[in-house]
Amino acid sequence: MADLYDYLKATLAGHDEGQPISVRRMCEDTGASVATIRRQLTILEQKGYITIEARTDPYTGGQLPSVYRLSGVPPGNTVKAELIRNVYLRYVKERTGKDVYGKSLLLDRAHFEKIAKLCEELDMDPHVYVLACFWSFPAGWCRTNFKRPYPPAQLLANKARAKERYMTFLRQFSHEDDIPADVEKSEIMQSVHIINKLDLKNEPARMALFVRNGTIMQEVFMCMPSVTKDHWKLAGVNEATVSAVRLKNAHATVYAYFVTREQVPKRD
Repeated sequence: MADLYDYLKATLAGHDEGQPISVRRMCEDTGASVATIRRQLTILEQKGYITIEARTDPYTGGQLPSVYRLSGVPPGNTVKAELIRNVYLRYVKERTGKDVYGKSLLLDRAHFEKIAKLCEELDMDPHVYVLACFWSFPAGWCRTNFKRPYPPAQLLANKARAKERYMTFLRQFSHEDDIPADVEKSEIMQSVHIINKLDLKNEPARMALFVRNGTIMQEVFMCMPSVTKDHWKLAGVNEATVSAVRLKNAHATVYAYFVTREQVPKRD
């Protein structure tokens, strides 16, 4: 049921008044049989997730493709799972060069739910986890093992080594050749580099997750322009352990990197 709902949601995007779609087209796009499509359509309609308007040709009396409209949301469609699915499809499109709504993706709703729970359990940012998995499994390796240039969703939903892939990616991602050798300055610049590369500067809630798992220094987090004291608790910042010297150095770096640079007019 959820498989066909995903397909209809993608196909009907931007068509608030509904859209005629033939059962044959649904079969071709999803790889499912006519019987399967008709069965899922009946279930979706009975549960109130879609409405179906049957049509006939006024001249011949022949049956035309029905018009479909979305009218509800299946219970498995959690916000975080939908976010992860959208991120996953984005990177699939980058590797394939096209939108993919085939059967291999439509059968994966349960996997996206599992990935969402996995990220919550292991305290991982969902977007970065998906990116880490695509980074860990190159297109060539995926073609050899899965006959497609991207990792299947069930691979991302596998808990084994999930955290290891995530942290390995972050360590690799945080590396920059011009980071100073000085230990404290190095830690500050690595945190700044991660915030910049993952575009976290205006997303304190996401940034807080990286503070909690030790990827971003709490002193750097405290100095970010978008962060308020209300966000400190979210990140688990303990003011009693904050070093005044480290905070001062972090403030100078953050100001120079995220404030001063943005105030410099861009050349035409």
